[in-house]
Amino acid sequence: MATYTRLASGNWRVQVRKVGLYKAKTFKLKREGQVWATRIEADIDQSDAGLISPRGSLAELVDDYRASTPARGRSWSNYLAAWKADLGHVKLSKLSRVHIQNWADKKLKDGTKAVTLAGYLSTLAKILDWGQHTRHLDVSGDICRSVRSALAHAGHKTRSNERNRIPSDEEIERLRGYWAEQPKQQIPMGELVEFAIASAMRQGEICCIRFEDVDWDNHTVIIRDRKDPKEKVGNDQIVPLIGRAWGIVEARRGERKNPMGRVFPYNSKSLSAAFTRTTTRMGVDDLRFHDLRHAGITGLFRMGLPIELVAICSGHKDWKNLRRYTELTADDVHARLRGLGQ
Repeated sequence: MATYTRLASGNWRVQVRKVGLYKAKTFKLKREGQVWATRIEADIDQSDAGLISPRGSLAELVDDYRASTPARGRSWSNYLAAWKADLGHVKLSKLSRVHIQNWADKKLKDGTKAVTLAGYLSTLAKILDWGQHTRHLDVSGDICRSVRSALAHAGHKTRSNERNRIPSDEEIERLRGYWAEQPKQQIPMGELVEFAIASAMRQGEICCIRFEDVDWDNHTVIIRDRKDPKEKVGNDQIVPLIGRAWGIVEARRGERKNPMGRVFPYNSKSLSAAFTRTTTRMGVDDLRFHDLRHAGITGLFRMGLPIELVAICSGHKDWKNLRRYTELTADDVHARLRGLGQ
């Protein structure tokens, strides 16, 4: 029901409360407020769930979503820009599964892979769900999830392959031997690879940790804004530096007169490029710098650490995702049993 309050200024304050929703607005004339309140109540009545029939376009919702939620990286921005360009003109009140399916069909014909489309569909689903839950609009991400399901049922692969590549000890020694013979190389690749495996950190994290964030008494470091599917900005994590990871950081501290700033002051993209150039030159096939993180996590399990403690090092909040980074084999089972005397 609507309530009307005459303000000291002479204006009218109109408030609408219905099925848990609240709207308020100020008008110079009461009759203007009455017209507005009648329209708002009618909008609410259009949906059994108490949702408001949307009047704007998809582009307007995307802009509202972008302005109201934390940025999540380049891919996230690209997804939003693409939806505005491709379907931004469509009114939300008309947006349906047909629009999304036609969009997906066209992208497939143009050569876009289904696994790429899945990322776009997931983002649009989040935008529509956000509009429903925060703006009370009668929209739903289910239309996107339905299209993604249809792609899978049609035989399209909507999930990326999980990598299971980790370097062998022999491959690491070959790479380190090559770098040891390159005295003019500006980036100490051998040391960085050793640290990457020992710490199980991502290359971007390695290049961003700072001396100021190292706890020299407790052998830990703070990783700022650590990558997370749902929460990156402000996702600071304290992680242990163990074994060679601690030794390398401590040695770098000793090399500096004033240990401040980044421990490894190198561009993460240059680091990745240098690694790829070397693996190609040395004939180490299909090995990426990120695979060193897989090797590091696998090594932590081989040490006998339980999954709860490995997750503290790796930063995983979902242990199911942590499983993707673990490449234990039958040989590891036998090795563990031998260690137990069985």
